[in-house]
Amino acid sequence: MCPLKAEGKKAEGRRQKAEGRRQKAEPRPEPMNVERVKYIIWAVDLKRAMRFYRDVFNGEVVRESVVICEVVVSGATIGIHRGGEGGRTWTGLSFQVADVLSGAREVVAGGGCLSREPEPEGSEPPHLAMCVDTEGNEFMLTRKRGG
Repeated sequence: MCPLKAEGKKAEGRRQKAEGRRQKAEPRPEPMNVERVKYIIWAVDLKRAMRFYRDVFNGEVVRESVVICEVVVSGATIGIHRGGEGGRTWTGLSFQVADVLSGAREVVAGGGCLSREPEPEGSEPPHLAMCVDTEGNEFMLTRKRGG
């Protein structure tokens, strides 16, 4: 059960005791075997989004249907699902690249845009660019910093 609001300390204690009794009475199930992790984003135009991630990030299209496609970028699977509304959506995706300025230019050349231009920090080259793909999905380009 996933409660909508936090339980009080007494209720939490009762719940933990009950779970403890159940665990002693029931054998522990085998741990879940995760086969693959996939991050899903939405797209108004599935083909356009697929081309963006394939071409800009040198992704490999490993699955394609009329509803969803999967693009593998640097070992991570991005599932792109048809049916997006085209509004700005923060995805939490971050792509680490060697050169943020060059990467930002590639994002724009691929049809995306920048919501925050990369800026140098002191004597260091830029380490961050906030970007938007062709479908309104926001992501970051980052550069490894320091040690």
